[in-house]
Amino acid sequence: MKRLHHWINGKPGAGSSERYGPVHNPATGQQEKQVPFASVEEVDAAVAAAKDAYATWGTSSLARRTTILFRFRALLEANR
Repeated sequence: MKRLHHWINGKPGAGSSERYGPVHNPATGQQEKQVPFASVEEVDAAVAAAKDAYATWGTSSLARRTTILFRFRALLEANR
């Protein structure tokens, strides 16, 4: 079964807790993947990375943020 990864500070990580939860396909109800449960250290690292990223994001112009979000939306729609 495919295992997903955490994504912290722009990098994938397998997780260190060795505990996983099921990920079900909502259309079929079948379990297709597993997602790792985060350890306290991984949660702390994710929060620290988000705080650091916000410092840059928050000072970006509205035009730059809008451009990035519209690109993200286009990617979501293309891969729906």
